Amino acid sequence: SKWVEGAAGWAAAAMAAGRSLSRAERKAAARAEFLRQEEQRERRRQVARILCKAAAERSPDEASLLAGSPEIVRDLERLRKKREGLRRRLEEVCDEPEELKKKVSKLSLAVRSAKHLIIYTGAGISTAASIPDYRGPNGVWTMLQKGRSIRATDLSEAEPTLTHMSIACLHKHGLVHHVVSQNCDGLHLRSGLPREALSELHGNMYIEVSPCREQALNAPQHLWRANQESAFPSIARSAPPAAPIVNTCECLM
Repeated sequence: SKWVEGAAGWAAAAMAAGRSLSRAERKAAARAEFLRQEEQRERRRQVARILCKAAAERSPDEASLLAGSPEIVRDLERLRKKREGLRRRLEEVCDEPEELKKKVSKLSLAVRSAKHLIIYTGAGISTAASIPDYRGPNGVWTMLQKGRSIRATDLSEAEPTLTHMSIACLHKHGLVHHVVSQNCDGLHLRSGLPREALSELHGNMYIEVSPCREQALNAPQHLWRANQESAFPSIARSAPPAAPIVNTCECLM
């Protein structure tokens, strides 16, 4: 350690004096820097192991090492809190019935009081349709980080969920003015939400745009309403009829 500090010191002094280092001096300085970084990594590993112990289980030498490494301790504690925060975000929280009822009442009041309500939806709205999200417990990135394989999903077999149907119903009754979605699964359109009431930020995997700018929807037409009428009959009856975009452009025929 002293040799490392000495080599680094005379190298810095030579550079400050404007003297160029010889090849041997450059190699010695590089070796000193490598050893310094290795010592720092080993110290960090030791501190991490000590922090895993309860305070009462730490020896005097270990307590002294922690006291002498405040920056490493702060950095490791920051990373620990970040990991815990990410873990909590992945946990699904189920409220008690009374608490859920309070939240629903509060949300209902906010929806009725809004002058121009826009709903923003993402991958989480389609997980009930067996389409994986990204950061959820079984999300794409979560599974990749765990080294697990990702199952293939046929999006053409996915059906609009109760949430999709509810949003379409809210729009029909004038409570929702517009929907902005990051999804490209086409489930908002299949729920009966009018095309003009939807902005799909990442497009729609079933819509093709021809050179003359006309749009065509290539989704199986029998999937538009039949499944919803059997799964959610009350909502399907009150939701507006789906207005599929049909292929009228010769460029796409």
